[in-house]
Amino acid sequence: MYRFLVRVLLASAALASIGVLAQSRYENPVDRKIYETLGEFRTYVPAVPRETGERRTSTAGVTLLIGELELRSRVKVEDLATFIKAIEAQAYPELEKNKEPMTAIVQFNCQPGKCEVNLATQGRAEKSTLQAVYDSLSKLAPLKATGEVIFQIEFRVRA
Repeated sequence: MYRFLVRVLLASAALASIGVLAQSRYENPVDRKIYETLGEFRTYVPAVPRETGERRTSTAGVTLLIGELELRSRVKVEDLATFIKAIEAQAYPELEKNKEPMTAIVQFNCQPGKCEVNLATQGRAEKSTLQAVYDSLSKLAPLKATGEVIFQIEFRVRA
């Protein structure tokens, strides 16, 4: 997925043909704000979904809540991809503990030197699972950014 994200961000012209959803208005289920942009908000999904094997948890997509030009001026795409991998490595084991199917959207509001974590869920999310996810992700080293970078990752836990 991350090679896909890097490739898409570095080669914008290919966006429409690789399974990218785009919009100029985004009603955020996490902070209940409405985000608008002159361009488009993009949700990046893998062109070829990764095999989950025995794992019940998968990443459904990454939504950038800032424009592509702003993103590129504030963070290296490779650093963002590395950060997303670290997020998954921390979140997957905790989400696997949830007994019921659910969807969790984790929003990261990153500034230089810090990242604030917010969660929203759908389905039967256990409080202990959500607290463990929050605690684990809050301890991650912050994204290397020179300005504000806001994005969401949608995780799905199947039965």
